[in-house]
Amino acid sequence: MDWLVSTVERRNDLEICYEKSGTPFEIDAGKGIHVYRILQEALNNVRRHADATVVRVRTERTGPISRISVTDNGRGFDPSAVPAESYGLRGMRERAELVGATLDIRSRPKDGTRITVEVTTEEAVRA
Repeated sequence: MDWLVSTVERRNDLEICYEKSGTPFEIDAGKGIHVYRILQEALNNVRRHADATVVRVRTERTGPISRISVTDNGRGFDPSAVPAESYGLRGMRERAELVGATLDIRSRPKDGTRITVEVTTEEAVRA
């Protein structure tokens, strides 16, 4: 996730504030690829559609639940107006479902967007 966030920030005209809160966590490989792709799609959507200038990516862990959120100050949209065949959001929902995660999309026109995924993880192993 660190690499993805820094790459998106470097390659685009975006300021990404990346914040990690709570106990570090690790996601097993099976879940991790899906969570990574959700984050990747969320950042791609910001880049392609939001006209945002600032993006906040936040990871936090509370007990066995890890939360990753992407919040932007862009144009926002009406989630209920997005066609069902929209591959990006549909893919994010399907990936979340595959790993037993929850996906929350909050947005309003002219008021930015917040996408949050919550998944059960394990505490990071410390060396």
